[in-house]
Amino acid sequence: MFRVMQMGLGPIGCRTAQLISERDDMELVGAVDIAPDKMGKNLGEVCGFSCSRGIVVNGDLEPLRDWYPDVAVVTTSSHLDALLAQIKPIILARVSIVSTCEELAYPTADNAALWKEMDSLARSKSVGVLGTGINPGFAMDALPFLASAPLPDVKRIEVHRRVNLTQRRRQLQQKMGVGMKPEDANFAFAAGKMGHVGLATSLTLLAAALDWQVDEIRLGHELLVAKRSYKSLLGSVQPGFVIGGTQTAVGVIAGEERIRLSLTMALEEENAGGEVVYEGVLPFRVTLSDLQGDWATAAITINAIRSLLTAPPGLHTMLDITPVVSRGSR
Repeated sequence: MFRVMQMGLGPIGCRTAQLISERDDMELVGAVDIAPDKMGKNLGEVCGFSCSRGIVVNGDLEPLRDWYPDVAVVTTSSHLDALLAQIKPIILARVSIVSTCEELAYPTADNAALWKEMDSLARSKSVGVLGTGINPGFAMDALPFLASAPLPDVKRIEVHRRVNLTQRRRQLQQKMGVGMKPEDANFAFAAGKMGHVGLATSLTLLAAALDWQVDEIRLGHELLVAKRSYKSLLGSVQPGFVIGGTQTAVGVIAGEERIRLSLTMALEEENAGGEVVYEGVLPFRVTLSDLQGDWATAAITINAIRSLLTAPPGLHTMLDITPVVSRGSR
């Protein structure tokens, strides 16, 4: 029985807390969130599910040692610098961590120093740390590299994913600029204040799995603008305003485009799902049905706990732990 604490009670955190509470191989022992409207309340009340143990949401990590967790599930920040400040006390308490932080999924040139610092700290305290999720962590990196196993070679790879934002949470719609004027959304995308975080991370992880040394990563985005009225969780979107967009990451090796990742997230996206296309001696194509990303992210995070706790100390990726499989109710 794994003792698990939950840190961060947004939409994803509430889903991971619920899945933990429903597992017969895990015990939810504590929950933390700094939001004033959540602190001091029953976890079930905050997240909207029955929590039989009557766990109260704490505003800090002071009760951590009293909970004696084996692992902390952290669903707070997308960025590694912010995450480090949040999880350092957990590592110092010798508790392992699984997090949905996109930048924790694999080190890139921009965060290699932070990654090394976290790895050193985790090793010194004999704990494991893993970043995972659906994207990064599965749909555009782990699944494509695992599906390449039966191929004699891979010359080039494309991964396309399409998400229907109408079925997703308010925060994700907001992150993709839904309802904004195109000029305002373009400015926010260019400044790195909007859009999906982690496409470059997925490309770097996929390239490492294929043993490719990428010389350059080219990032791009293209807004999708309404030609009619749409409904969203942010209100009605009128013609001329943003309904989502497509982000791309291209990996260049020796002047050639060898990897292309394309992520489209838009209201009423009709072709939700995706595909992985391999070029080589044996061309191959994997078609993906739509994943309900919020629940799927929660599920892969919880399913990864067993693999992390059997791994050696240090920072890990989906490339070096034992394969994560579903271990839900039987």
